[in-house]
Amino acid sequence: MAVCPTCYGRGVIPGGLTWLDCAACGGKGVVSDDLGVTLADVPESQIEAECTKFLEEDNWRALRTDPVSDRSRGKGFGELGMADHLYIRYAPNGEMGFSLDFAPAQVLWIEFKRPGEHAKKHQTEWHMKERARGALTLIAGEDFPASVEGFRSWYAASGLQRYRHDGI
Repeated sequence: MAVCPTCYGRGVIPGGLTWLDCAACGGKGVVSDDLGVTLADVPESQIEAECTKFLEEDNWRALRTDPVSDRSRGKGFGELGMADHLYIRYAPNGEMGFSLDFAPAQVLWIEFKRPGEHAKKHQTEWHMKERARGALTLIAGEDFPASVEGFRSWYAASGLQRYRHDGI
């Protein structure tokens, strides 16, 4: 069996605010081998988009960082090696008080990679510096398997998940 080229092995596709079974694989996430699609064929952008949608459904705000090279066009923020996405989630209303000494929010940085791809040296160095500052940073393929399901499994076990999603 091979990974479904429509849902990339998730077995589900977006359908408004709910998840519907993938028509191509019937929700199984795999199809016959003759299509020849493997996890290595899943583009980083697809993994990033699916994981971002998943996190947004759990009340995270997603901010896409821009490469440092885009500054010449007068846009974005970024540092050399900075993660692809910054996710911020505020405490639910009334759950925690606010003071200037304490801001009730969670912060998560994620560098997405396709299966088999590795972080470059400057990316790893950026993550090491942020982790030394106390940040929660993740690199796909190192901290969780470089796939949507790999991230979903890590997230379910992380203690960060507030809402239960289908399939977990």
